[in-house]
Amino acid sequence: MRLLTLVSLIFIMQASSCKREELVIGKDDKGIVTNKPAIKLATVTDNFSERAVLGVANMVIYQRGAVLPGVNNGKRTLKMIDIDTGNELWEWHDPIDNRSFDATKYYVYDNYFVWDEGRELYCVDLLTGNTVWKKRFEAGNDPLLKEVNGIGTDFFVLAGFPYPGNKTYPQSVRIYKTSVTDGPVLAEIMEIAPGNYVNNDGVATYGWEVAAFRSNTGDTLIFTDTTDPVSEIANGQTKISLYNLTRQKWVYNRKAIKGVYSGSVDKPKLHKGIVYMAMSPYIVAVNLMTGELVWKWYRERAGYGTSGFILVPEKNLIVFNAEASGTILYALDMATGNIVWREPSSGTSSRLQYLNGVIYFVGGGDGLLHAVDVDTGRHLWKIRSPDEAVNSNAWFARYCAAFPGQNGQKGRIVVTSGLNAFAYEAVR
Repeated sequence: MRLLTLVSLIFIMQASSCKREELVIGKDDKGIVTNKPAIKLATVTDNFSERAVLGVANMVIYQRGAVLPGVNNGKRTLKMIDIDTGNELWEWHDPIDNRSFDATKYYVYDNYFVWDEGRELYCVDLLTGNTVWKKRFEAGNDPLLKEVNGIGTDFFVLAGFPYPGNKTYPQSVRIYKTSVTDGPVLAEIMEIAPGNYVNNDGVATYGWEVAAFRSNTGDTLIFTDTTDPVSEIANGQTKISLYNLTRQKWVYNRKAIKGVYSGSVDKPKLHKGIVYMAMSPYIVAVNLMTGELVWKWYRERAGYGTSGFILVPEKNLIVFNAEASGTILYALDMATGNIVWREPSSGTSSRLQYLNGVIYFVGGGDGLLHAVDVDTGRHLWKIRSPDEAVNSNAWFARYCAAFPGQNGQKGRIVVTSGLNAFAYEAVR
């Protein structure tokens, strides 16, 4: 009987250890959690000498699944992992000509996941992992794809169109439209900056981001920003454009934002008629319908290219990591642009996530999973990857997703080391 009991106990301990990687909650001298129980969801690489990472982007989520980068037989893949069970729901590896890919510039509508690779467009079904459609656009003849965004089934591509006879530099900035269901048949809907916007060095106007919004009357509005090629300064004058696609007319085109000389590095976000933009080293708020500047915030050398920014309307806050200017996490008042709080941070980071009063992100400078109280700016977590104990390079990669809890339970924060995917019980 004792032997049976001992064997049963060992079995239970082994079964538990395959999920729980850490058994002790540890804190530093400031009360910040440095380790806590981690639920190992899945292994994402078949070769522990090769971490599964892509370019910096949000972790794509669909229902209770997270799309993570994977490695299979030396090739990059995408894996959909059920964040409650750890089951792998599907794996995708269908790039054109078996090439590598990043999947960092994307649009998700329902189960359609669309992204661009500069010269290629892909659409994958998030339910099955099957390729819905894919297409390559040829250099010199087709537009150079830069950014994608959408609204409903319609999605829009910001692209540069090449000089006649010059396959390197785009001449004009154009917007194309198609549908997630129709595939990559791009129809040009407008030209923002025609070819005469070129300086003496042959550098053309540069398009940065595209966003699609609904007006109060239900019209589809296309918003974008560009910078002009001005030789005297490092970055040209910032100009914004708003096109009413429903009525097929400009609301304003290439309207200058006074004193701003940069372009968006994250998707513009709309709240109560105000568009917020991260334009390193500026954070800018403009009135959507007039294009007038509401406020701007500036820090020398501040960058937001990896972390982007998030709006927390319930707290009236815009939150972001200033990557190269003191490595500080800032919260600004959405109405005024004034600083509400600041907190020492990691520099670069994953895209920020928000759940129940807490900001989550993975630090690019330290590889830790951070949790910060949104009201006070005080750090709650700085958690190290469990995989660093076996591989010193297996810090958390810059992907992070926050899933709400179910049935009265706390939510889950999902991260990956490039070797394994983990979930942590959220703070709240």
